[in-house]
Amino acid sequence: MRMTTEESFVKVLQLHGIEHAFGIIGSAMMPVSDLFPRAGITFWDCAHETNAGMMADGFTRSTGRMSMAIAQNGPGVTGFVTPVKTAYWNHTPLLLVTPQAANRTIGQGGFQEMEQMRIFADCVCYQEEVRDASR
Repeated sequence: MRMTTEESFVKVLQLHGIEHAFGIIGSAMMPVSDLFPRAGITFWDCAHETNAGMMADGFTRSTGRMSMAIAQNGPGVTGFVTPVKTAYWNHTPLLLVTPQAANRTIGQGGFQEMEQMRIFADCVCYQEEVRDASR
C-alpha cells in the first residue's frame, strides 16, 4: 500500500520517538496534524510560536525526550528565533517544522515568503529544506 507524503512524514516522526509537538497549526500542516492522534503524537496548541518553541525546549530538557515545534510561515517563523537560539545554547535537540511558500513561487516575493535557511543558519546545528515531496 502506498503512503502519502503526510503519512511518511508522521512515520518518520514516530521512528525518531517524537510523541509531543508544540505550535500553531495552519493550512500547511493540517493534513499532517490530522494524523497525530493515531500516531500517538500529542499536539499542544500554543498562542504564539515563541511560546511553542520555549515549551518544546523546556519539555525536552525536563524529560530527556525530543519534541517538535511547529510554526506558521512569515511572522510565525521569526517568532521561533529566540527559542531556537535558546535551545541551541542549551544543546537541546529539537525538531522544528516551518512551512514555506509554494515551490513554484519561491523567489517571487510571495505572501510571507522569507529566507528561512538564512535566518536559522546561526541558530541550529543542522537544517534542511524539502522542496519536493517525492524526495
